[in-house]
Amino acid sequence: MSKRSRRNAAASDKFPVPWIVAVAVVLIGGALGASVGQHFVFQFGKQYGHLALFAFLVLVPAVAVIRLLGNQGELSGHGPKQSPLFAVLNWVISNGLIAAAIIYSPFGYIALVHQAVGHDMTIAAKVCCVKDLKQKRKTSCSRSAQVIVESRQHWVCLADHYPPNTDISGMDVLLDIRQSSLGFSMGRVAPAPPAVAP
Repeated sequence: MSKRSRRNAAASDKFPVPWIVAVAVVLIGGALGASVGQHFVFQFGKQYGHLALFAFLVLVPAVAVIRLLGNQGELSGHGPKQSPLFAVLNWVISNGLIAAAIIYSPFGYIALVHQAVGHDMTIAAKVCCVKDLKQKRKTSCSRSAQVIVESRQHWVCLADHYPPNTDISGMDVLLDIRQSSLGFSMGRVAPAPPAVAP
């Protein structure tokens, strides 16, 4: 067997293909959650949160056991020299981060499916308060508003519909959303048409 073949075999033993695929799935799901799911409101978000807490408590020790079975020397003297306290803290925190990533990643795929099957619509909403964002870096939105939708408060972009420093708190506005059976994603706010006198 050539040196290159031996290196490939060693790499395959150290990083099995199923583990690589699993890590990729988790990372992609996390990236989708941070991008596509940024303004997505999950219909079953409360239930997902309760389940996530339970899953976290189960996954942390499960991840620790799997890592111990995969690397017997990680907490022994074969690894890098470090204090016992730091080793334990590093072990607990890393297992917690891995468990949190596994739990959060499905949300990204749910948000992606929502974007694919949802339909756009416009609904009425009421503004609670307005926040001007500092322009230290280029952003797609310079002003945001907190609006009430389905008895819940959400932050949305005001775009350029209102002049700067205009107080529109308490006003009725029109909100663009994308609706599906999975929930809805927040869009931009537009002024509501003036009421027609009877």
